[in-house]
Amino acid sequence: MQRLKAARAARLAASTINKVLGRLKAILRSAIEWSIITTMPRIKLLKEPRLEKPHYKQADDEKLLAAAREVDLKVYTVVLLGDDAGMRHGEIIALHKGDIRFDDGPTGAIVISKSSYNGKVTATKGNRSRRVPLTPRLRKALLEFLPTVKGEVVIVSQRGEPIRSSQPLRKWLRDLQDGLGLERGVHILRHTFATQALNNGASLRDVQALLGHANIATTERYLHTDSANLDQAMLRVARGRGATTDDDRPTTENQEKFRENKPFRPKLVPEAV
Repeated sequence: MQRLKAARAARLAASTINKVLGRLKAILRSAIEWSIITTMPRIKLLKEPRLEKPHYKQADDEKLLAAAREVDLKVYTVVLLGDDAGMRHGEIIALHKGDIRFDDGPTGAIVISKSSYNGKVTATKGNRSRRVPLTPRLRKALLEFLPTVKGEVVIVSQRGEPIRSSQPLRKWLRDLQDGLGLERGVHILRHTFATQALNNGASLRDVQALLGHANIATTERYLHTDSANLDQAMLRVARGRGATTDDDRPTTENQEKFRENKPFRPKLVPEAV
């Protein structure tokens, strides 16, 4: 087991190695059930560093949405499904018209229960179905886009066929992301959705439910603190302690600006036992 870890440590992240070890544990558990082995060997997972999830700043996110809207309504809808609904790429390409309910709640909702991988439609990751309310702009985009779609599958290839992998979605977004100097990928839209939801008032429990996370610790990884937020936090501390100078005291004009830029710090909700 140690040789397995060592052989992969130089070229793979700890999280990737842990996924391999997790699958190995599942195989060994089956071997015990089938009486192939009698005892379960001890498998210790590697410690994973708490890395910040890649995500777009709000200004960059809005630029991407504007660029996508100019290119194509389908590409714009794909971006919104990741950016406003937090959907994984497999969930986006498995989305059917029947999963979209415009009369569910004030703005409608998507019920996400399927995912597609290598052309096979299965349950979502963790076998967890979830309901995600539509944002007004996603509702508007879907109402405009769905009448142009033939068949039940919402996002199909340029030839009108079901998409078998994330590659077409990556290709549609790549030119937009490269043109804006943004990190590539589809999953970064889900990261951006989670980060901005937390920064704009949603609780950890709310975001956990919207993303379909089984463990709230996974959702906590989206609690980012960027340099702009730290700057504002230090100014608030200094003003509260009387550690400012006359030049630093806010005028009426920049008091309003300060209130607009005040970052939201979500309240951590203890996980139920």
